[in-house]
Amino acid sequence: TLSYGRQNIDKLSGFKACREFSASLSLNTRIFGTLNFGKGFLRSVRHEIRPSVSMVFSPNYLSPNLGYFREVQRDLRYDDQFDQYSIFEGGIFGVPPSIGEQMAISYSLNNIFQAKVQGKQDTVARRIKLIDNLIISGNYNLAADSLKFSPVIMTTTTRLFKGVTTVGFFAQFDPYLKDDSG
Repeated sequence: TLSYGRQNIDKLSGFKACREFSASLSLNTRIFGTLNFGKGFLRSVRHEIRPSVSMVFSPNYLSPNLGYFREVQRDLRYDDQFDQYSIFEGGIFGVPPSIGEQMAISYSLNNIFQAKVQGKQDTVARRIKLIDNLIISGNYNLAADSLKFSPVIMTTTTRLFKGVTTVGFFAQFDPYLKDDSG
């Protein structure tokens, strides 16, 4: 309850179960490609691709049917100012998600590049990693009313100086452009 200049918080005792539901399905595989050169320093290049697609569903926990969230009037002077709160706030298990229904298709494409090299002094060719992981990922939320695509994330790592150090790169690409009106 609210009055002018101060806030009163009423805690009601009782028992209400909070249940979170989700369902998911994922598919992944591995694809290999090799390019052989035969003689010379660079004997072959191997490219491994690990595509992955998954679908996740979780319901709208903001639904009044569940009763997990309620509204309270923010200021008694105005009839149209309300704040939303969870009835589980302050509990030991936290609050349910307040992001609405999720039905997302996620994708990931992991690339690994290796080479087989053999110097003039070497008796056996040795395998070196050129790029450990070049990962491109994102998702598409079928349940969203707009802006359904997530930003596309690209990360990569590679080892330098025979594994003494690892270097990583990160890039994020937003599929939406803002115009003058935002």
